[in-house]
Amino acid sequence: MKKSTLLTPLLFLSLLATTPCWGQATVGRVAYVNQSGTVKVPLYIPDPQSPLYPPFTTPVPKGTATTYTVELWFGTDVNSLAPAAGSQIRDWAGPGIFKGNANFDIAGTQGGETVWLKLRLWDNGGGRFNSWASALNAGAEVGESTPFSLTLGGIDDTGGVHAPVTLLSGLKSFGILPIPEPTLLWSLPPLALITATAGRRNAKGTFLKPLR
Repeated sequence: MKKSTLLTPLLFLSLLATTPCWGQATVGRVAYVNQSGTVKVPLYIPDPQSPLYPPFTTPVPKGTATTYTVELWFGTDVNSLAPAAGSQIRDWAGPGIFKGNANFDIAGTQGGETVWLKLRLWDNGGGRFNSWASALNAGAEVGESTPFSLTLGGIDDTGGVHAPVTLLSGLKSFGILPIPEPTLLWSLPPLALITATAGRRNAKGTFLKPLR
């Protein structure tokens, strides 16, 4: 009888130790990379041989502290996207492949949460433009991915465990769109002119006015 009395508290403590605690959610985590093994989703810059809206064929060059910055944006929907703290990257491990973080925590989120994500890429002017807004205001060349949704890794508020994906699942290759020279712009056919002037957006997502 004494033996069973002793085991009961020990069994209770063992169950308590292995049962997830409610309200102990962790920060949401994502694999902030565009290569996993042999799978690559490269990012591109304008082709100097075909500068006006070519098919993307020239990847961002490999290098450290390059003139190209990529940044991760997140939000609960496509209209609430904001930069993820600490996500700016200027180092590129290979052509079109940035040196990301396979276990990147997005402050303000929690494990198991589904969020909308987008990558934004810009020419930082040799380090002069340290934000998407400053690049836009300076008229720098910019580009952005199509928004995509993703469930973040980590622990949710019920104790459920969610493994982060090994790649930004849903990300598709994209590139910087060059700014056409005015003389070249006005020489385009009407349809191409509309495409060129509508291709760039400002920080609020509205179309920029045509170049004059």
